[in-house]
Amino acid sequence: MTLFPLALALIACGPETDDTAAAVTEDPGEHACEHIGDQVDAITTATAAVDIADAIIEPGDEPWVVALSGDVTTYVQIEVDAEEELLLFVGLADVVEDLLFQWQSEGLEDAGAEEHCADAIPAHYHLDLHEPGAYQLELAPSAAAELRLVLFESEGHDDH
Repeated sequence: MTLFPLALALIACGPETDDTAAAVTEDPGEHACEHIGDQVDAITTATAAVDIADAIIEPGDEPWVVALSGDVTTYVQIEVDAEEELLLFVGLADVVEDLLFQWQSEGLEDAGAEEHCADAIPAHYHLDLHEPGAYQLELAPSAAAELRLVLFESEGHDDH
């Protein structure tokens, strides 16, 4: 008699579908390619530490659109509560110049284009945020008015 409720529970849960498996295992690069062009509101970048409160980006499914300056270096900030590894997909090459931790240079590895859509995402970075706190991305002056970014947690992602 005790097996009957267990059998009902297994039937009710049902098998994992291909859609469910795909959603769980989707490559972050493919996902970024699908969403980099989504329409979202732009945020203003900061030109100094005092302006950074309105220029904070967070990991998630939606892209971030940040306004760029044609003549000054600007910044966006990533705040973390613990050590984290993130994947950053960038819609323009040669714009992200450095990763800073509390306004001190951490250096940034050379970017590679996203293999699934190199035209839409010409720069792809692995960010090792080694301790809790505020990290800034330094953005070079650009003739482009805006920059599209997608930021994901890299847990479970293999390097390309």
